[in-house]
Parts: sequence; C-alpha cells; structure tokens
Amino acid sequence: MLNASVLTKELDLLDRKRAEILFVLAILNAKRGYVRVAKGYAEECILLLHRIGADSYKECATNFTCLEGVAMPEFLHEDVVRARLKPFQVQV
Repeated sequence: MLNASVLTKELDLLDRKRAEILFVLAILNAKRGYVRVAKGYAEECILLLHRIGADSYKECATNFTCLEGVAMPEFLHEDVVRARLKPFQVQV
C-alpha cells in the first residue's frame, strides 16, 4: 500500500522550493528594472505560498540561504515577498 502522506510532504517541499525560486526571480528582475516581469514572478510566488500555507514557522522556513546572489530571508511568506519588493516599486 502506498503511503500518500509521504508523497504529499515531498510535493509540498517541492512547491516551497519552487516558491523560493520564484521569489529570487522576482528580486533579480526587480533589481534590473524589469518591474512587470518581477511582478509576474512575485504574484506566482504569492499564489503558491498561499496554497502551501504558512501556519507555522516550519512551514515558512526557507530551504536556501542564498540563491543566485540573493540572500534568502529565514522565513518566506506573502508579506515578506511584498516587503522585499516594495523598494523596487513592485506592488503585488
């Protein structure tokens, strides 16, 4: 018998890593002045984070410390994405 909860946890971990990569893509594009592109990545990141949930510190903890030169926050959730992109005039 297949244990679906193990696979679900693995899928959630992959989704979290995907959200972190989308966050980095948003930051990198914002730094280069590509606001519309950054906004698209940020919106996709936020939708994914919303779907995953952020009910505990464990659920918000990042898997990467630095990715493509972007220092990752210790915890990543919707408000962090918005706050980190605000200085670049990217509003999501």
